[in-house]
Amino acid sequence: STVQGRRASLEVAVGSTEVRRSLLTAPASAVVAPVTNSIALRQESGSATVVSSTIEGAGAIDQRGGVATITASTVEAHDFLPTPAIQNVTNLMLHGSWVGAACAERPATLGWNADADGSCVGGSPQDRPGVPGLLGALVDNGGPTPTRVPAANSPLVDAVPGGTARLCDGSIAADQR
Repeated sequence: STVQGRRASLEVAVGSTEVRRSLLTAPASAVVAPVTNSIALRQESGSATVVSSTIEGAGAIDQRGGVATITASTVEAHDFLPTPAIQNVTNLMLHGSWVGAACAERPATLGWNADADGSCVGGSPQDRPGVPGLLGALVDNGGPTPTRVPAANSPLVDAVPGGTARLCDGSIAADQR
């Protein structure tokens, strides 16, 4: 599914939320004001789990409390804005994900993550900081939501070995990031 909001497409205030195979997007158009305050995932408390999804917005993730786990997903902030992709980290865990913009704070990692500028990942020996994603535009690639496909020469292609638990072991039915 695609979830889009004016300020936040998904806001977790209490309880727990799980999102799978989805696009969480906040607007970036100058028509929607204030652009720099639009967030794809805003979390105040509780727990949020995002699996095999794309999270994209002026500031993709704003986590002020609770626990969030992002697995096998793409996190993109709109590159024409100075807002960090990930900010206000309290307990955010990345696993097998790509972050395509700067982070205000480095989240914890379970490995197999990559980022564009080295500010978001690097806490695990399997992480690949400072790696260009070479991702295509956010378009319909045949799944339930628009995704960004890596180019054939992207270092993200086949970067996670087959059989890696919770990433390349068949536990995620379809890669929808």
